[in-house]
Amino acid sequence: MTAPVVLVVIVSRDTKDAAVRCARSVLDRGTVNDATTRLVVVDNASSDGTADALRGAFGGRIDVIANADNRGFGAACNQGAAVVPDARHVLVLNADAELTPGALEALVAELESNPGVGACGPRVVGDDGSPRPSVRGHPTRLALLHQHTALRFLRVGAAAFARYRSPSIPLGDASSDAEVVLGACVLVRGDDFRAAKGFDERYFLYFEEADLERRLAESGRRVRYVPTAVVRHTGGASSRRDPERALTWYLCSLFLYVDRWYGRGAGLVYRALFKPLFVVRLVTDAARDAAVLLVRGREQKRDELRLTARFALRGFWTFLLA
Repeated sequence: MTAPVVLVVIVSRDTKDAAVRCARSVLDRGTVNDATTRLVVVDNASSDGTADALRGAFGGRIDVIANADNRGFGAACNQGAAVVPDARHVLVLNADAELTPGALEALVAELESNPGVGACGPRVVGDDGSPRPSVRGHPTRLALLHQHTALRFLRVGAAAFARYRSPSIPLGDASSDAEVVLGACVLVRGDDFRAAKGFDERYFLYFEEADLERRLAESGRRVRYVPTAVVRHTGGASSRRDPERALTWYLCSLFLYVDRWYGRGAGLVYRALFKPLFVVRLVTDAARDAAVLLVRGREQKRDELRLTARFALRGFWTFLLA
């Protein structure tokens, strides 16, 4: 009898060194009792030789799919998951993340021992072991308005934002239910992943895991946070290379999420409120950053001003038309 497969899917985009480290962590630390771990890396048209580096480092121990163009994160995940269409479980792992010993086994054990759970995620730490956000609440319209627009100055939506970004979770090593475990590392039961038809490929980048996990919840499946499973995550490896485009993708995905969960009509009204308030926030933040740069000489503010200028030149019209 063939052992069930735990399929690990990594999506890379100009993250050669990180992707090699991530793949090595899976091969070295991804053993699961009574199952075979298989690794697929989908490279979204990297220009840094990521696919060749992975093949050179690991040969036939992993599957590498090299796309001719950037298909987006969710579409690439679905592409990788299709390599083993009957996988028992599917782990989506960011290229700038690394498994620690026992992490994958702990996540698999959570799904195996709880038939009502459709997905679970680990405790996420930085490279230095410091805690990183591991769970979120479902994104709400008010929370996102507070986070990204001038309403933040008036504290409008502050409570909703706090519930979204810092939901309460029990301390200690006990697993607990969560609304959203972050997409840096999420294990989804194979049958549930296929029933949901994977990630919604309209999300090019961002919000795809929140959407999938909300769909799982709508179908009666639970999502769990498993703190005994630990994953190191650097964060932002791909977006740092093209931050203004990443910001544009983020905003487009935000509007898509609102359309999906609140209706297209509500989405149009939301855009009419969000967009001018976002522009006010953008301008006021730029003015503040310029003042801090001039008075205190903080180089970080120079980078933030550069991002604002490049977004205004390269992403602003896409944002307005979204």
